[in-house]
Amino acid sequence: MSQHQTPENTLAPNQIIGGRYRVVRPIGAGGVGVVYEAENIVIQKRVALKCLHGRMELQQSHRSRLLAEARAAALIDHDNVIDVTDFLDVEQGVFIVMEYLQGQSVSEMVTEKGPAGLARTVEILTQVCHALGAAHKAGVVHRDLTASNVMLVSRSFGAATVKVLDFGISKMTGTSL
Repeated sequence: MSQHQTPENTLAPNQIIGGRYRVVRPIGAGGVGVVYEAENIVIQKRVALKCLHGRMELQQSHRSRLLAEARAAALIDHDNVIDVTDFLDVEQGVFIVMEYLQGQSVSEMVTEKGPAGLARTVEILTQVCHALGAAHKAGVVHRDLTASNVMLVSRSFGAATVKVLDFGISKMTGTSL
């Protein structure tokens, strides 16, 4: 097994991961991992890299869960679900590579602006339901749907698009629902 990052050895700006992703900056953290903005240096496209905290990365069960999360999200081809494009197990750690999203979570929106009105709430929940419907059709049950896992992504052509994130504790049913 290769040497992987430790909690003291976080990813640094400009660090190259897997020979093709350049770290830009950290953009979020949770109980089990950190998400970084990065750039695919080959095609010059921004991406998000999700990796486990160093202490968890050393445990095979956490590594397996991260791979399961990547596979579950990759099964779902829908505009309202984050797009997972790659999974890396390299010297610097294990990583899910996802589309880079600019916007804010529903949780952040409510904290900043207060509760949304009825029409906006229906608009958001309709898109969340479309995402969950696509997940269920692919045999994936999310199991951790929270306001923090629903992102409102700004689009240049109009209203924000909803993206459902974090399939970390999702369950694969093995068959379509």
